[in-house]
Amino acid sequence: MAGQSFQSFQRDRRTFNAVTRCLEIISEACRPLDPDVRGRHPEMPWRAIIGAGNVYRHDYDNIAEHFVWRTVTEGLAGLLAIAEDELKGEISPPRSQ
Repeated sequence: MAGQSFQSFQRDRRTFNAVTRCLEIISEACRPLDPDVRGRHPEMPWRAIIGAGNVYRHDYDNIAEHFVWRTVTEGLAGLLAIAEDELKGEISPPRSQ
């Protein structure tokens, strides 16, 4: 979405639908997260992230473009940073032989 304005995003149904689907997948991926992971990051609105997936799946005709836009432009950076930090902690360095 780099370089895209909100107005062009509103008009571009293909991009809107693709982004909404990606947010649905992210929401679903957050469901099985270990409670310890969520507990380490209480600043994230986990319930809202998970709940948004229900809206994307079941109330798709009422999804507001401004909500999706704000989620992507303001909300994903924090979630990405958490995912990267958590993955660093999960990946063990190779053992020397």
